[in-house]
Amino acid sequence: MGGWTEFALSWQFLTCVNDFTLTMALWNMTGQYADSVPWGMFAAMSILIALPVSIVYLALQKYIVGGLTVGGVKG
Repeated sequence: MGGWTEFALSWQFLTCVNDFTLTMALWNMTGQYADSVPWGMFAAMSILIALPVSIVYLALQKYIVGGLTVGGVKG
């Protein structure tokens, strides 16, 4: 629910197309009806949105796991 709440609030307050977040732009591509959706562009844009996040996660995975284990030690 937290992710949906953030999306709904940003959709409510950001009215100018230039200020849209990436997820708002992706959702805006779907249109009112599913027949008019350019599914090829939709898939390409969703990959472009997810790829940088995945690369950063894979590059910093060692530090993320290390931080989790340090925080779990007592004593």
